[in-house]
Amino acid sequence: MDDFKYSDKQIQASKEWLDPAISEILYDGGARCGKTWLICHAFISRAINNPNSRWLIGRYRYNHMITTVWMQTLLPLLKLHFPEKKLYEIDNKYTIINFFNGSSIWGTGLDEDERVEKIMGSEFNGIFLNEVSQMSFATYQKLKTRLSLKAFNEQGRQVKNLIIADCNPRNRYHWAYQYFILNKDPITKQALPEKLISKKFRRHWTPYDNPFLSKDYIENLEGLTGVEAERLLRGEWVNQEGLVYPDYESIICEPFKVESHWLMYGCIDFGYTNPFVYLWCAYDKANETYYIIQEHYEKERTVLEHSKIIKEINRENNYNEPQFIVADHDAEDRATLEENNIYTIAAEKDIESGIKAVKDLISNKLGIKIRIFRTCVNTIEEMSGYSWNEIEQHKNQKEIPKKVNDHAMDAFRYLVKSLTKGQNSGDFGLAHEVY
Repeated sequence: MDDFKYSDKQIQASKEWLDPAISEILYDGGARCGKTWLICHAFISRAINNPNSRWLIGRYRYNHMITTVWMQTLLPLLKLHFPEKKLYEIDNKYTIINFFNGSSIWGTGLDEDERVEKIMGSEFNGIFLNEVSQMSFATYQKLKTRLSLKAFNEQGRQVKNLIIADCNPRNRYHWAYQYFILNKDPITKQALPEKLISKKFRRHWTPYDNPFLSKDYIENLEGLTGVEAERLLRGEWVNQEGLVYPDYESIICEPFKVESHWLMYGCIDFGYTNPFVYLWCAYDKANETYYIIQEHYEKERTVLEHSKIIKEINRENNYNEPQFIVADHDAEDRATLEENNIYTIAAEKDIESGIKAVKDLISNKLGIKIRIFRTCVNTIEEMSGYSWNEIEQHKNQKEIPKKVNDHAMDAFRYLVKSLTKGQNSGDFGLAHEVY
């Protein structure tokens, strides 16, 4: 593997992995900078050169880890360097690559208790967390405790254990920015101890650092403007100006098992070229809280295919029949759902009143709360960038959100508007009896 060509910055970065003082690294930057590729390449190299070592690659959603890191990066690198497949075997059932020397690379998601328990019961020499911006600080802290495996190279030197995370930047309130860049404790907001700071390292990347990107792709990124350009081209952590829901991070919570007696609801925003979105909502009457507990977010499937997926998810999780499912107004798509025993009501689509209803729930204005499971990563990602259109000076314009990446936001708004039909009388939850 030593004959592979690296960029100058990648060569410099690889040396940082050998620094005995560093045990935590963040690679943050824009789109397709080569961060994930470099880390996967390094894990393969260390597995080959350090017998009986164990390496973990994790992302919050298991299916995202498989389709992006595992299938698009790790396995192609293995085939490139070892085309005859003599040095390793792939255990697809458990998502593990076993090497001839007793080393292994594990792939996992962190969105299910069973997978997390398996990881917490194991030890590793290296942990790679892809898109760490989707994970909680508590999860990151727990995984650090798994860097406890002792392994030795052929010269008898102990392998240096390391946790490395990568991500595209989000806003500066995110724990990764606070922890790695500001060197602050994300919980207490106090400065980290000097000893801990000395063990951390952050390297910033941009697409210009990847010599294998095409000129056309770079030019496409250079055509971006505003926050998108700052984050995806220049790789900067910037706060989205004019967020519709600026306090959205306050409603994100860790997932838990929903009680069987809780009322269930659903909402749909149709799409084919754009994503089709279905959100599952559960209501805890004792705590007066609505929870968005699961999402189906996928494009380029027919409504018939989506209906089968929705029903399968309901069966797998033993969800109760929803009190109602509110959907966009497409009559043909709603009819297709009805043919498959998924009955919907038409959404109230007024944007202004719908956004007000959502804000009232977020702020707990009338005593009813809403929370979103961290596993609903697409919904949260949309919310983090859901912002108002700029209003031209000297013109009377209605304030409306930008129509960009707002499919889950539309479904979310439809749901909340229907749930809070009694808000004028202060009777949240009236919809329970209406439908």
